[in-house]
Amino acid sequence: MTDDAGDEPFTTALAELLRVHGMSYRGLAAALAEDGQLERPPSKDTVALWVRGKQPMWPHEVFAVERVLDERPGTLSRHLGYVPADAAPATKAEDAVAEDVELRDSAESILAVIAVARRQAQQRRRR
Repeated sequence: MTDDAGDEPFTTALAELLRVHGMSYRGLAAALAEDGQLERPPSKDTVALWVRGKQPMWPHEVFAVERVLDERPGTLSRHLGYVPADAAPATKAEDAVAEDVELRDSAESILAVIAVARRQAQQRRRR
């Protein structure tokens, strides 16, 4: 179990993924139960505690959340300092930048713009 229950980057990322996927705490709990990979699926109250950073998650729970949200392995767990053994490294510069938890927001934004411009230039050269 991770001791980083109050890890703000993780809890922020989890809340944002739920928002992006339009999923409620109850919805995530139901998706995890339906997935069938957790011996004890969480309740909606447990999910709420995870999102608020009030209850730590086991790594296998974090990986299950990534799986049911159809996110790349490591999307959430990297904020806690680990990734699943089967996580493939990023193959696009934008993904590598987004996955680097050490970058500040401004540096991340600048590098993302550069990566997009580089990819567009490569596409133009291929035409």
